[in-house]
Amino acid sequence: MKLDPEKMADAIAAAIQAAYEPLAARIAAIEQRPTVGCKWTGIYADDRVYTEGDLTTRSGSLWLALRETAATPGTDAACWRLIVKASR
Repeated sequence: MKLDPEKMADAIAAAIQAAYEPLAARIAAIEQRPTVGCKWTGIYADDRVYTEGDLTTRSGSLWLALRETAATPGTDAACWRLIVKASR
């Protein structure tokens, strides 16, 4: 069986393109998102609405708001990201 370098090259190029296209789309989507700065808001307060980029502490842990929310940090993973976990 003789290997055809042209067919191999085409197959390799197609595999690279198939892997590249979804990554390029993800990068483009990330680059189009507005840059959000972080803002320290102090100790968590139940009566406050937090906006994307707000940082707050609750029970010794530091939390980042991922979107506008009134949820308590740690109760909704779509709204909060744990940045620093409190020591036990």
